[in-house]
Amino acid sequence: MKGFTLIELLASAVIVAIALIPISRAVLGLMESEAISERMTKVAMLARAKMEEVKRIAAADFGLDLSSSGSFPPPNGSYRYTVRDDGDPVMKTISVTVWFDEDGDGRLDDEEISLELITRFTRRD
Repeated sequence: MKGFTLIELLASAVIVAIALIPISRAVLGLMESEAISERMTKVAMLARAKMEEVKRIAAADFGLDLSSSGSFPPPNGSYRYTVRDDGDPVMKTISVTVWFDEDGDGRLDDEEISLELITRFTRRD
């Protein structure tokens, strides 16, 4: 009668278990990389949209102080923004910073994914 002994089956199970550990770590690493990549893409998209919104407002009323901060509406509620307007009466420097607020504290921390866009906008008289 041919077959496997209990020792052979246990040895096979141990080898498979040892092989699964690095594979599962690699899969988890890939999943984490995918989440980071998705957040980076979303930060860039939201920053560009916020900058376009701010530029439209500046074009309509140049004298308005455009500085603001807040979070985006759902489903992007974990993404926050800050708009800074230097208030120059002739040529404004406007910066938009968008970040994924991972810890939910409303502040941009060093380890959080962020992007800052800066533009200059002049009065059209």
